[in-house]
Amino acid sequence: MVSESGKPASQVARELGVSQKTLYGWMSKFKEDPSTPFVGSGNHGGHHVHSDG
Repeated sequence: MVSESGKPASQVARELGVSQKTLYGWMSKFKEDPSTPFVGSGNHGGHHVHSDG
């Protein structure tokens, strides 16, 4: 995103609501293996399963 958009990392980090350190970490992981999607504990907007009992 940073290199594609031409925006400075500081601006992209601010727009995403993350620190520059986090953004640089993501960029580093992506450069190591661009074919592997990022995984984590964030909310991906999926459905939550609730148990009634």
